[in-house]
Amino acid sequence: MAKMIEIQELEELENDKKFKQYMNPGRAKYIRQVDGPKVYPMGRHSFDKIARQAGAVLKVCGMVIIDTQLFDKFLDDNFREDSTLF
Repeated sequence: MAKMIEIQELEELENDKKFKQYMNPGRAKYIRQVDGPKVYPMGRHSFDKIARQAGAVLKVCGMVIIDTQLFDKFLDDNFREDSTLF
């Protein structure tokens, strides 16, 4: 169940450097796999599955990073609903 966020908690989030990066529309092209669910509104397992399907997973020096441009393009191409249905 969603938790109600108090104003003070919002101010703390605004001061958090990582939170600002997640909400930045010009964010980095690559993000760490563990940060994906913070950036995209989905769970970790769904994020990992879609990233693999998109071919956006890169392994660099033991780290797993995601190419956000490939991930976004895959989402647009495969999951966008036709607007004429409504």
